Amino acid sequence: MIAITQFAQQQTVRVRMMDDPMPGWGMGWGMGFGLLWIILLLVIVVLLGVWLVQRANQRDGAAGGSEEAGEKDDPLEIAKRRYAKGEIDQEEFERLKRELE
Repeated sequence: MIAITQFAQQQTVRVRMMDDPMPGWGMGWGMGFGLLWIILLLVIVVLLGVWLVQRANQRDGAAGGSEEAGEKDDPLEIAKRRYAKGEIDQEEFERLKRELE
């Protein structure tokens, strides 16, 4: 009876080895690559979020959100900036300055 039990156990081991061509490699590598894909997915999601926030901030700045420290741009400040950029000449700046004051 003991011989039959040992023979059955040996046959079970042989069948398991035939099912798995590389015993001991399946679970470890599968879980490692699964973790790698999860980390990669999280990195992609975070980078996408950062990109979207930066893009939204750029749109706010382009849409007139140039208020710094709560100060609104008054017309004289705009004229000074335009003069500094060279968009208007000194004569135009002086005329605007007289009209705005």
